[in-house]
Amino acid sequence: MITGGSRGLGRAFAQALLAAGARVAITARSAPELHETAAQLSSAADQVVAIPADATDPGAAPKVVATAEERLGPITLLINNAGQSRAVGPIRAVDPIAWWNEVEVNLRGPFLYAHAVLPSMLTRRSGRIINVASIAGLQAIPTMSAYVVGKTALLRFSENLALETVQHGIRVFSIHPGVVRTPMNDYLHDSAEVAKSAPGVQQWYQALYAEGRDTPIDRSVELVLRLAGGDADALSGHYLSVDDDLDALVKQFVAEPSADQRTLRLQAIAPLSAGAMLAAAPLGARADDAALAPREVPAKSIPVPTDVSPGMQRFIAAPLNPVWHDLWKTGEEWRKAADKMDAAIVPTIPAMAERLHVKIVPSTMDGVKVFIVTPDEIPPENRNRLLIHIHGGCYVLFPGEAGATEAITMAGLEHFKVISVDYRMPPEAYFPAAIDDVLTVYKAAQRTTDPKNMAIFGTSAGGALTLAVILRAKEQGVALPGAISAGTPMSDATKTGDSFYTNELVDNVLVSRDGFCDAATVVYANGHDLQDPLISPVYGDMHGFPPAILTTGTRDLLLSNTVRVHRALRAAGVEAQLEVYEGQSHAQYLFDDRLPETVVAFGEIAEFFDKHLGK
Repeated sequence: MITGGSRGLGRAFAQALLAAGARVAITARSAPELHETAAQLSSAADQVVAIPADATDPGAAPKVVATAEERLGPITLLINNAGQSRAVGPIRAVDPIAWWNEVEVNLRGPFLYAHAVLPSMLTRRSGRIINVASIAGLQAIPTMSAYVVGKTALLRFSENLALETVQHGIRVFSIHPGVVRTPMNDYLHDSAEVAKSAPGVQQWYQALYAEGRDTPIDRSVELVLRLAGGDADALSGHYLSVDDDLDALVKQFVAEPSADQRTLRLQAIAPLSAGAMLAAAPLGARADDAALAPREVPAKSIPVPTDVSPGMQRFIAAPLNPVWHDLWKTGEEWRKAADKMDAAIVPTIPAMAERLHVKIVPSTMDGVKVFIVTPDEIPPENRNRLLIHIHGGCYVLFPGEAGATEAITMAGLEHFKVISVDYRMPPEAYFPAAIDDVLTVYKAAQRTTDPKNMAIFGTSAGGALTLAVILRAKEQGVALPGAISAGTPMSDATKTGDSFYTNELVDNVLVSRDGFCDAATVVYANGHDLQDPLISPVYGDMHGFPPAILTTGTRDLLLSNTVRVHRALRAAGVEAQLEVYEGQSHAQYLFDDRLPETVVAFGEIAEFFDKHLGK
């Protein structure tokens, strides 16, 4: 008997078992779809029987089992395949009824059908039950809590059932069939609702499909056929993956039987980033190895790289940013800190402009303050091109001319005309004022420049704002630029990402995930959800984005933020180039326009723009 037998894995299991000579009963909610599947599987009424029923209906399961045994004989194999994964989204937002219904489908259904077939199996002292679980039962996956809870409980239920029935000749398995292109997974891959409520999950599925890492359904079928045939009866009670070597596991268990090996120890692990999935480890390792806890790293010294310029070595070797733990809580406090920094930066700008041969003119565009930076010489290929620059500074630092240094470097080294947007910041304005100001300038610039000849670029908060502006422009139907550059973007304000931990106290600029930049972002957000794609754009829909180049360094606290945006862009089919520089902490590639690393980094961005912008 197979629940959820009308399509996907259930249908494939039924087809394979029929081909192997079994008689099969299939059940599912949709009567028309179920009967159509049965007719396509076999025209012989004594080979396949279709019995419509809701898997979560307590009164239906005994009747379905009785009908199946009356028509086909004793049930020797139960495959609890019916499953659901539609109640996605943050726990605070997901519909409670839909959430509980999903848990019922994934847990109550297997219980009801196991409960219904057990009397006959116990009488005969034989039978096998296969519960189709998931690797999701081994981990936390944000925005998929209903599915995770149901599948985690199903693993424990399977283990309990195996322990209670092993002495009666019944074998029970829970399996991970892989990520197969079934209607359930296709929904997660395609649905606009999932894109809205669980974008990280959809991006993971899209990347998996795009890279061909989904599981061929034949491999899932092969695992079920082997378990149905008794090849792994010694492993009753275990969670088995489509990637496991059954023969090796059976051999290992027979050679070293132990109480521990009979059961699955679900492991306490760190929650994963949205949509992330762990690769399944061999069962032996899962049963015997230490829990997948956060790794403890002993204190160690990290030498300064020897294959970077002496100037970059000095930046890398510098002590931790002395203000990294200044955690101001108001816009007014941050403005005082910004003014103090500006007092040191602004006096250096005239000399910088002189050596880079650029002119800086303050102006306004549709009411927004800007600095127009023009190189003394613009080559013919760039004369019809225009770059829009968005400065960084954790959304609160570098107001005025101090925010234009990256624009000055780009104009001077690569000979583009650049408009640097002096967007409003706290305490003058909060989210989403910065996005609104940049978009206003970008739309104003389109009156004189073709969007295909324009690029938007920025670093840190400016990199995140670059991505957010594209998301907002898409929403408003504004023509997109020919290319973008997001340098080490603050793309996830929720502190999700490996390098927030691996580069803690290694990055000497941002220093800590709990440092000044995090505090500043909270002030900028002004009570808004930090996972909002306009604050954390890695969670946004990146389909249709212009070609993008991203830049980071190996010691950058936001290395993972940058890498995750790159993967999200690639999953959305966007051309994206990732540049990672040796030893650099956050944004150090733009600290000094005289360093070779700066010349190289800006040269890569300019080359990318030249490839994609019109002339």
